[in-house]
Amino acid sequence: MTITTWFTAVVEDVSDPTNGGRVRVRCLGFHNSDKAELPTEDLPWATCLLPVMSASVLGIGISATGLVPGSWVFGFFRDGAEMQDPVVLSSIASSSDVVGYNNGLGAFDGVGFKDPYGSYGFSGGHDIPASTASGAQTGGLANYGAFAVGQSGILSSMENPPKSPTVGGGFREKVIAIARSRIGNTYTTSPNRGPGIAELWSATSFSGGYGNSWCAAFVCWCVQQTGVFSESARPKEATVENFESWARGAQPTVSLIANPRTINAGDLITFKNRSHIGIASTASDLNGSFSSIDGNTPPPAGVKKPWGVHEKKRMVNTVKNVISINV
Repeated sequence: MTITTWFTAVVEDVSDPTNGGRVRVRCLGFHNSDKAELPTEDLPWATCLLPVMSASVLGIGISATGLVPGSWVFGFFRDGAEMQDPVVLSSIASSSDVVGYNNGLGAFDGVGFKDPYGSYGFSGGHDIPASTASGAQTGGLANYGAFAVGQSGILSSMENPPKSPTVGGGFREKVIAIARSRIGNTYTTSPNRGPGIAELWSATSFSGGYGNSWCAAFVCWCVQQTGVFSESARPKEATVENFESWARGAQPTVSLIANPRTINAGDLITFKNRSHIGIASTASDLNGSFSSIDGNTPPPAGVKKPWGVHEKKRMVNTVKNVISINV
């Protein structure tokens, strides 16, 4: 076979219906950027090659996934001039901007060659792990975030995100670092569903795959990953009310504080005006302001991203209860 049709392309879809790790690609020089003329759903599915260390059969070996919408890749068309059977050989370190991004609701305004959801590739970020990105070496867990794809928590349609970071210290330090490692984990085309979200539900007693709302599932998963509670003793019911009931029965290491005046970093927090729970990532200041990391929440003001796991500024007077874990 003589290969003459090489391409450089951007990934626009990782939700392979066959669960085979394929990705849809828009190829420079072969496809145009007008999504009205050539929508993402009409792009060809590309097979991703694996190294010989993987058996790649019968579920044996390593996953073919790892690319995200917005990843740039290099490959060739296996069917030559027909150009309907692309094969991805490798990814390319890259960064991009958000020109053409709509309003954070999940689409670019007809512009191809970009992440369709605006989750990756913002100006100032890198599409390689922040720990190795030039100019982004701020050290350790501070690098966990949406710009560091290798550490951000969204990896693939196979829903196989990276393992949680190994963190020292007590519960508070651990739960904040683990929560931060999932910042940027967002919805895809369906509300409450996206890469890595199903894994969060696996930490709960819910057995239906995805639930309708996953803020409490996110906190269940973060608490589980700290390893400070046994499986029989940790919270598993993915509702705010059950978290509060769990706190009442887990004394003395766990306290439930109503209408708190202050917030400590690492507290679990529930809110007055809605059934929602998050993890305080900073202590409250003299003005009553603090930050929290929440799942199933809109992005901070002015940030053009879908709903997902985000770190946001909060006020103490919006907090209904604090669940304080001191272990």
